[in-house]
Amino acid sequence: MRAETRLRNRDTISRILRLLASLLAVLTLGTTLLADFVVHSFSLWGATPTYEAKRVLLVGWSNGFLYGRKDSSMALTYCLNELPHPQIIAMVDKYYKDHPEKWSLNFGEQMLNTVTIPGGSCAGKMPDSGDLH
Repeated sequence: MRAETRLRNRDTISRILRLLASLLAVLTLGTTLLADFVVHSFSLWGATPTYEAKRVLLVGWSNGFLYGRKDSSMALTYCLNELPHPQIIAMVDKYYKDHPEKWSLNFGEQMLNTVTIPGGSCAGKMPDSGDLH
């Protein structure tokens, strides 16, 4: 008798946990769908505390930005692929520290300005502004 009660209790608890997980998923999805679209400012870079977090931010930006472009981004893509992440992060860190007046500007544009800065490794490789898919 006790074994049957334990099994029923486990089944009940299991069903409750599945229900809670489903509710959490629905609430999370609903919140995401209702969220406003946000264009981040360059200050996001300064608020990113660790090297690994900056690397993820860099890879996310470059994948998203370069994927949405056509042929004119190929030179920049090849250039960035030749540079080690620590070097690119150091470039962005320096640009960020040297240009606090740009912290409130669009993150994506400032990242592009950083990696194509005159005299830098990828200078002159700015994609065409109208070159979006």
